[in-house]
Amino acid sequence: MKLAARSLLRTPGTSTLIVLLFAAAVGLTTAVFSFFQAAILRPLPYADPDRLVFVSESHPDRGKSSALRPGNFHDLKKESEAFSGLRDTGVSGRRHRSRARPEGRMKRIIALNLLDMLDSR
Repeated sequence: MKLAARSLLRTPGTSTLIVLLFAAAVGLTTAVFSFFQAAILRPLPYADPDRLVFVSESHPDRGKSSALRPGNFHDLKKESEAFSGLRDTGVSGRRHRSRARPEGRMKRIIALNLLDMLDSR
């Protein structure tokens, strides 16, 4: 212990740098874990989060998927017996692009009883 204390006192600049780097590493580790815990580990604020499903349409020719079209959604809702409830959401708004600064005002439109179906806490 005495040898460690003497070497720290002999080079105060290096010692300060080591302590600051250690503090930064502890802070960064805490921040990453807090984000990971909030985003992944904590359960969703719904009664049965393991029963939630997102249904989309697949477009192999374009290589991507998108939300169900309104007609397909209504057909699925009418004919499906696999789901206890189906609700539709959508995005509305416009993106204005200019060379100076791109702006957009987007809003999410949800069904009136979506939160009741989710039984959100």
